[in-house]
Amino acid sequence: MTKKYSGYKWYGILLGSSVDYESIQVKIKNGFIIRDNLQKSVDLNSGDATSLFALGKMSFKVASLGTIQRTMATAIFGEVPFSTFDETIDRFLGVEEILKDPSKKQYKELIIRNKVWIGDSYYEKSDYENAKKWYNKKKNSQLSTGTI
Repeated sequence: MTKKYSGYKWYGILLGSSVDYESIQVKIKNGFIIRDNLQKSVDLNSGDATSLFALGKMSFKVASLGTIQRTMATAIFGEVPFSTFDETIDRFLGVEEILKDPSKKQYKELIIRNKVWIGDSYYEKSDYENAKKWYNKKKNSQLSTGTI
């Protein structure tokens, strides 16, 4: 396995952490760069939970754009990144699969946070039953890992 994935991962994560302080035009432009770098990281190392988690968070933020916001941004800036809550859930469920590996137990915080993001994604889809299920899994994870 190549270590090149790490550069793509951290570039995407660091650029993503700065977008909250940028103009909408810069956010949109950087959204494509963030997505592409995180996807490249996942493609190079599909077993890296952090890369897939960051890609899931980015997908969630993009999927959360309302229809009016998306339409206005498209009219003003052209193409904007696109994602759905189904894609977001798939990414976070992929993180769950990776974190089932006993060698990943050191990722206690990520194990818990990922369950919240899955719950939030289901909630945004108005699938309250699955949202509640994942919020309860989060609570049970806190109890079993002693991170309360």
